[in-house]
Parts: sequence; C-alpha cells; structure tokens
Amino acid sequence: MQLTDLLGPALRDGYAVPAFNVVDGAMMAGVVAAAHRVHSPVILQVSERIARALGPKHFKTSFDQLVAETDTTAILHLDHCGDPALVEACLSAGWDSALYDASHLPFGEAVRTTTEVVRTAERYGAQIEGEFERIGRVTVADEPAVRPVSDSVTFIRKTGVACFSPAVGTLHGRYVTAPRLQPERVEEIVRACGIPQVLHGATGLDDAVLQEFVDRGVSKINFSTVLKGAHTDAVRSHAAERGYELEPLNLFLDIRTRVTKVAEHYMVVLQSHGRAS
Repeated sequence: MQLTDLLGPALRDGYAVPAFNVVDGAMMAGVVAAAHRVHSPVILQVSERIARALGPKHFKTSFDQLVAETDTTAILHLDHCGDPALVEACLSAGWDSALYDASHLPFGEAVRTTTEVVRTAERYGAQIEGEFERIGRVTVADEPAVRPVSDSVTFIRKTGVACFSPAVGTLHGRYVTAPRLQPERVEEIVRACGIPQVLHGATGLDDAVLQEFVDRGVSKINFSTVLKGAHTDAVRSHAAERGYELEPLNLFLDIRTRVTKVAEHYMVVLQSHGRAS
C-alpha cells in the first residue's frame, strides 16, 4: 500500500488521514486498536531519532504483526528525516513512505536531493512526503521566513513528491500562545498542483481549525505531542501508586488504552472513521 492510496481518496472526498507518531509497541498497539475499532485508515509514524535508536526492522516487524492481526488499513512512515541514507534503510526494510525533510538546505539543493530521494523510493515501491520550509518548534523563538507559494509549486512539480508539507504557521510541541495560521496557503498549493497537503503541529489546535485545514485540502494531519502526553500521564500515574512495585504489563495496557482514546477522537474529528478499505 502506498501513501497516495490513503491520501488520494481523502483529498477527493474531503477528509484527512491521521498520522500518529509512536515511540514503542504500546503506542503502536493503541493506534492500531483505534483504527480497527472505528474502521479508519491510519499512518503510523516514527521520528528519525527513534528509528535510529531502535532500528527500522524493529518497527517493521511490530507493525506487520499488528496490522495482520487486526486487518487494519495502515502504512508505516518515517517522519522528518533529513538523511537520505536512513530513508533508504527504512524503505529497504519494508517501510511504506518517508518525509524527506530538506528544510536545512538551500532551495535549489532541496529540490535536487528530494528528487533523488523520490527516485530511490520508487525503486522500493514507496513514496516520499516533501518539505523545504522549516516547521519550527514551540520552544524555539525564531520564526523562519515563509517562501512564496510559487516556490512550493515549483518544488512539487520538479521533485515528484506524493504529498507536501507547507509552512502554514503551525509549530511542533504544545502551544503556549495561539499560532498565526495561514490556511489559505494550503488552498493555493492544492489549486495549483492537486496533490494532498500535510499539516504538522496539530496538537492543541481546536477541532474546528483542523476541519478548516481539511476543507482547504489538507489530507494528512500529524499528531505527536498529544500522544506523548498520554504516554507520560500513564507512566506518572503508575509510578505514583504505592504499596507494590510498578508492573510493566499494567503500564503497557494503560498506555495502549489512553492512546486508543486519543487516536479515536481525532479519527472522528478528521472524518476518517468508517473509510478503511
């Protein structure tokens, strides 16, 4: 299954596929359980740092087992990776797609390297999400300049990416002040190129804001911080209990339950429930 197999119908029919960043088996199991229960397609994402720490084969094995057991419509995706070698390592291990993040490069170099990564992915039957404008973090004060929409159109047409992550004012992390959003940029790019757009930094945005981005042409919305919060809350809750030693199995089950609840909520908000093939 390819990225566009999930995102193409979403763009056409006006919903978005949620993409959840996971760090371990408990989170992965929770997301898959949610997708199975509400019949939603889903994207399971792993950050570059986590993929390096645990290895591409580790996540691929767990992913395949969970998807086979539940017959879930899902793909495994490498998130925010600026290293073509790691992208290829994951794709060669059987991952379905990756975000090649070229935001650290000058524009011309970003186009060139992304094009090469897209061609590499094609050899594995995989697809690439593209990004060249840095999407910052809440904890970093600077706000990088946004390039003209025409540059995004050029990037998409020259590289052949399957979907694109524009800078629209969102940030990674938990917002402390309201972000200055630019949803109209999404609509301009979709009108010019017709490919699915991706929203990063969705944690903390109101459901109505998420729906507006979907209405404008966003077909993939990423959630990371909110799931990490559910994981952390479970750990704190179990660690605070007294009278017995922490039981890892109970912790695993609690993490899975909390993550499932969060994932189900966003599947309903993005209207992906009931749309699994």
